[in-house]
Amino acid sequence: MKRHENFTKPTAKRPKRMSKQNTILLSKTATAVYKATDLTRAECNLIGQFCGTDLRYYKKGDLIVRATEKIGWTHGFPRHAPIRLVNPNAGEGSLRWFWGKKYCVYEVKRRTACRIQAKELSTFTAYTTFHFALRNWNGGTPFDVNRIAGLFEAEHIGFPLRTLTPCADDSGDAAELEVLKSLYKVTNRSGKEVKYDLVNEELVLVESSEFVVPAPPF
Repeated sequence: MKRHENFTKPTAKRPKRMSKQNTILLSKTATAVYKATDLTRAECNLIGQFCGTDLRYYKKGDLIVRATEKIGWTHGFPRHAPIRLVNPNAGEGSLRWFWGKKYCVYEVKRRTACRIQAKELSTFTAYTTFHFALRNWNGGTPFDVNRIAGLFEAEHIGFPLRTLTPCADDSGDAAELEVLKSLYKVTNRSGKEVKYDLVNEELVLVESSEFVVPAPPF
């Protein structure tokens, strides 16, 4: 008798295996708490967040927003960005230094308990008014959503995946970005350069052109 002739198809369906992408993964620290107590996986994940070993529960496709005040690209002044003037005049200089905040938006692709592989979708940069940035040159003044001169978005296409580690408060950064979106118009700056109109005292977009980053004013 051949093996397949005596085979009977099982009537009961095998239970579906739960996907890890929809499970709250725990680090070694949170797993030890989970095994030693009657706490749920969600509660142990929260303990891991306080310990700095676990990320918040994210599923594949979720968006993460992380903010930084380092909007500049000069070594000595990372918190300030040099913005060129639209029509520089003699005696007025050629640029102004602006302070602000940058919000990077990521899409979750893969994850573990303490690491996330995410794709960077876009970056939102909120520049404060020039006079507020000038008064806060040495820092010490908190970021104020009511003193914004412009909110610009740059879309990222073809960026490689980045590894994200636990952060203090991703939800707080996402909430702050939503407040800015509700207060100010979002301007897409992809392929363009942000410049400062000295006459009207406002930030505008012009066609992008390469230029050398100037030295700080002092």
